[in-house]
Amino acid sequence: MGVVLDLLDNLSLTVDYYSIDIDDRIVISNRLGSGLSADLDAALIAAGAGAGQFFLNGADTETSGFDVVATYSGLAFASGNLDITFSANFTETDVVRLFTPQGSNLENVAVSDVFSTQDISIIEEWQPEDRISVIGNWTGDNLSVNLALNRYGEYTVTDGGRQTYGAEI
Repeated sequence: MGVVLDLLDNLSLTVDYYSIDIDDRIVISNRLGSGLSADLDAALIAAGAGAGQFFLNGADTETSGFDVVATYSGLAFASGNLDITFSANFTETDVVRLFTPQGSNLENVAVSDVFSTQDISIIEEWQPEDRISVIGNWTGDNLSVNLALNRYGEYTVTDGGRQTYGAEI
């Protein structure tokens, strides 16, 4: 759902909201070793592996957010024209259900063994929930100059421990 507004002759604003529900999302499993199921043990032995990770349709997720873009164009500046664009994106993804799919030979393995806290964190936290940009594009007779500033919001990584990285410009 979105709206486009022409606020002034040279100023436009767009705002979009989105909500995306994904059922049976493809995700990567935890590192699975022997002793969890006879089928997994047989597969590991056949492959000559002590453990393995698998891509499976094993999560339902919900993502929602909104985008905002404001553009001011045609501003006379220093014998040329300047266009300025401000954009922002805010997104949140949540894992609402984890499961081991039927027919995967992992359906009898506990979900907590198949997916770790880190696996959930990769989906929910390993990317910034917001990004903000300001872009200026000046054009003159024979020259064009573009300047962009981007701010990426904080994010958290769970990989043995938890570490939160602050926003960066």
